[in-house]
Amino acid sequence: MLTILSFIFKIIVGIRNYAFDNGTLKSHKCKAFVISVGNLSAGGTGKTPFTIMLSNMLSENGFKTAVVGRGYGREHNKYTVVSDGENIKKNPDECGDEMILIAQRTGSIVIANTEKYEAALRADGDYSPHIIIVDDGFQHRQLSRDIDILLIDEQTVKNSFMMPRGRLREPLNSAKRADLICIKNNINQKYLKQFEDCGVLLKYDNYPSGKSLFFSASEELDLEIENTKMGITLVSAIANSSNFEGSVENMGYNILTNIRFADHHSYSIEDVKTICQKMKDYNIFYLGTTEKDFVKLRRFEKYFRKKEIKVLVFEIESKISHQQEDFNKFILERIRGAKN
Repeated sequence: MLTILSFIFKIIVGIRNYAFDNGTLKSHKCKAFVISVGNLSAGGTGKTPFTIMLSNMLSENGFKTAVVGRGYGREHNKYTVVSDGENIKKNPDECGDEMILIAQRTGSIVIANTEKYEAALRADGDYSPHIIIVDDGFQHRQLSRDIDILLIDEQTVKNSFMMPRGRLREPLNSAKRADLICIKNNINQKYLKQFEDCGVLLKYDNYPSGKSLFFSASEELDLEIENTKMGITLVSAIANSSNFEGSVENMGYNILTNIRFADHHSYSIEDVKTICQKMKDYNIFYLGTTEKDFVKLRRFEKYFRKKEIKVLVFEIESKISHQQEDFNKFILERIRGAKN
């Protein structure tokens, strides 16, 4: 049954793409230069840290940027200004965890809206950015883009079935639309041949680093010394928890338990009580989580302190492996070429 449903979904996606390709369905054009960061699969390739890296690189080169995205996991689907580039105006319930994180980690204007092309057009008129970055934009063809960046990890190509049997939102051959394909560093080389005729290929990876929070200065941990000694519980509500858990383990942390929630889960006090009780049962007092999860968990700081739980946040940095200069050059030359 799933195979049949996947086949039907593939046909529908193919008809939609053909309609955009031949002009039957129209794409809206912004005055600003538009860059899409997306993937072929349902979550888990690290689009948010990649978007943060790209936004910061553009800002460092003097460009005013705006980031638009859907804002998964929020209370409503309305147009929402998360940040005007200077002040964060919303909380995670109002705009989603990823959009808050982008606002915190960049100086970009950040806007959430279900229809990303509407958000981009409105941002274009209200804020006049030089660059608009569309988070998770590869399938959002209602908006014309100047650069399409596609992120591909091994999970995308190992299970190459369309949803619902697999994770793919589009067939793998849709990668030909991309201008720049960034392949996750640990992908098996045998999977790369099918992308040789596509856009420019670069390799990227996401690197976690631990930082302590919910500590006073006197309580600050020396993480480099302590990480191999202390047992921790990992809590996450992301699309690919196993990648996060593996990365933390590779950093030398002694992971005793993992607690997983659905992607974009909105934590309640009952969730936090359950987490703390499980940690108490195992006599664990260190909780590790992603930065994306922390934007929702930090509201429970008093409760964690009351239970003497120390929280470690693993910030994820996206980097182009040994080719960061090539990546920057590709993006900047395309932007400058569009101005001429």
